[in-house]
Amino acid sequence: MKKLVLISGVLLTIIIGICVYNNLDNNKEIISNSTSKKKVNTNALTMMYETSAGSGEYQVSSDTFWPQEGYIFNAELSGCENGGKLSWNSETKKVVMQTNSSDKCYVYFDKYTSTEITNVTA
Repeated sequence: MKKLVLISGVLLTIIIGICVYNNLDNNKEIISNSTSKKKVNTNALTMMYETSAGSGEYQVSSDTFWPQEGYIFNAELSGCENGGKLSWNSETKKVVMQTNSSDKCYVYFDKYTSTEITNVTA
C-alpha cells in the first residue's frame, strides 16, 4: 500500500511538472493590432504616442487599447529595459515581444496623415 501511494505521488509530481513546463513560453506574442479592439497588458507595456506628425515628441498614453488609426509602429524607438526585443509583424498586424524574463517595454507609435501613407505606397 505504501508503495502504491509513493508511486502515485511521484507520477502526480511529474505530471504537474510537465504541465507547468508546457505553459512557460519565452517568446511572448503581444496583442494584435487588428480591427477588433484588444486590451493591452499595461503592467508590461507603456505606449508612447507622437504628439503631432513629424514632431519627434512623444507622450505617455493611458489608453488600454492599441491605436486603430492615425499611428504607425516605430521600431527604432520601441524597446525593453531588460533586453527584450519588440518588432512588428506586418502579416499578422501584431507587435511581437521576445524576452527571456519579465520586462518593461515601451512601444512608440508615430502619428501620420493619410497623405504620408499615399506617398509611401506610391
